Amino acid sequence: MKNLIVCLSLAAYCFFSTTAFSQTTFTSVNSIDWHEAGNWDNGLPSYWNPATVPSRLAVSNYGTHNENNRRIFTYDALADNPATLVSFGIGPTIGEFFGVTGELEVDFRTLAPQLEIGGGINSDGNGCAYGGLVIGKRNYYEGATTKWTLYTGGFAGYMSEDEEYEYLLVGAKVMTGFASFNANSAFWGIDFGLKVGYRMQLYEDEYGDDYSGITGGLEARYRFGF
Repeated sequence: MKNLIVCLSLAAYCFFSTTAFSQTTFTSVNSIDWHEAGNWDNGLPSYWNPATVPSRLAVSNYGTHNENNRRIFTYDALADNPATLVSFGIGPTIGEFFGVTGELEVDFRTLAPQLEIGGGINSDGNGCAYGGLVIGKRNYYEGATTKWTLYTGGFAGYMSEDEEYEYLLVGAKVMTGFASFNANSAFWGIDFGLKVGYRMQLYEDEYGDDYSGITGGLEARYRFGF
């Protein structure tokens, strides 16, 4: 048992010392080319090997030179991030109801489903609770560590109004904004956009009223993830 503990401790030490806390510094010993391994004291930068560039040194083949010895992620933060990005978002919803919506997004790069939960009051002053699923894709454009994003998808959700009316909501969601990646692979960003679709009342009230119709509104999110 004691030998097992020693082996596990040694393995953990090796992992954290060589991987989790690894970093590499640009030396320009051969040239000023970012992509030449010999110009780094611990190999080329990567997801597990973030880079430091001393402010006195010039670097070529890198979009934006970092200054004052700040740690940088790589020349393309998104490319070196894990294949799956997980983010949490929260922000106002103005339209079908006036309130706050939170979301969990799992971005597999080819597909980025979102789980939404929110609530507030509608134009009649009635309380609303909402839950839904969005199936969409998030595209990233330009930038080394800060990228413009565009999210497009279709949504389906359920909304309860004052525990008296129930609705099925379906439609399209379009959001745009940016994501800024940090040296530790975490990121944050802002999204804003809209939803447009159809609201179907599931059950008639005692008076036979049907409030089915067009649904839509404005959305904004502060996002953070890893």
